[in-house]
Amino acid sequence: MECAILDSSVNQIWESLLDFKRWRQNHSTAPEVPYVFFYPFEAEQQPSRWCFTASLEIIVKTAPKALIIVYFSTPKPPYPHINEVAIAHIPTLLAFDPSALSLGASPWIHSRGPRLPSHLLTAFRLYLPCLAGHHIASQKRLPWISAHLAQTLDGKIAAASGHSQWISNYADRKHAHRLRALHDAVLVGRGTVEKDNPRLTVREVPGENPKRVILDRQCHLLTGEKPYRIFQEPGHNWLLHSDSLNKIETHHAIPEKVIPLGVRNQAGEKNGKLMDLKAVLETIWSLGIRSVFVEGGGKTLSFFLAGGQTDLLHLHIAPLLLGSGLPSFQLPPVARIQEGTYFHMTHFCLDKEILLECLPRHHA
Repeated sequence: MECAILDSSVNQIWESLLDFKRWRQNHSTAPEVPYVFFYPFEAEQQPSRWCFTASLEIIVKTAPKALIIVYFSTPKPPYPHINEVAIAHIPTLLAFDPSALSLGASPWIHSRGPRLPSHLLTAFRLYLPCLAGHHIASQKRLPWISAHLAQTLDGKIAAASGHSQWISNYADRKHAHRLRALHDAVLVGRGTVEKDNPRLTVREVPGENPKRVILDRQCHLLTGEKPYRIFQEPGHNWLLHSDSLNKIETHHAIPEKVIPLGVRNQAGEKNGKLMDLKAVLETIWSLGIRSVFVEGGGKTLSFFLAGGQTDLLHLHIAPLLLGSGLPSFQLPPVARIQEGTYFHMTHFCLDKEILLECLPRHHA
């Protein structure tokens, strides 16, 4: 399969992915369905586009030329649902099992008929796991966490001065906007807000802006005079902290679009300066957020990695050497190589630059 991500192919399936997200959000409390469908809709003198549905009746009525089944419960050979009479007449049929990814296996578990264009399948392959994570979240009752980072060949996310715009190329920045659109919320740490002053909105692609979560243990962002842009954008910002708000509110007005939420610190003298990761996840879950896109910075992402709470990592590798600068990850040291975190990796190409999809290996 080709590994290049083409805008033309993503555009064909993009609305169907957004429809999948909306359906998932509207059915968050409904009984889990075993599978959903993607199928092409073709109209005269219009480019082919893909549609989403959870209804087998619609598939029977539409009679598409191709069908992709995305499973939520792992099927077992011979995949009995594929052999249903209702879809037996469909010429091209593929089955996608997201759970296979955590085992390092291909998620494409079945196919028949003429092949679909490879670039189209690559677009589905890259973005479907971001949406299927909602099923994993419902099982463990904690939000599904994905992350993205752009780094140089020597593992830096910024120069020693803190300057980082831009290590990534435009194709990767557009990819990051797609990830924002496909998740319920985007999360950053205080340092990213202070250094980059991001908006954390979806501007490069169609889609709704995600909810915004900021980790700021001592509420520093509430004491500064700088008008951070995320506090001006539509919607609310949940600021998770572990400090008392009394001294902040005495001297500073909390921005209208900021909702502070207290979270306990980790137990122990050495960990007292870190928020408790499980408490962070439980707080986010209580807000109705089921999928979170951790966008920065390196310390915040390392916080989730060190706690074993990163389900999916997208790592963009720029063809650049800095020699010095801020490292991508800041993790506790290990004494033996085997104590490190291993990943299953798949690579994609974003305008001739590498994007690695990394999923933690789960040991028995």
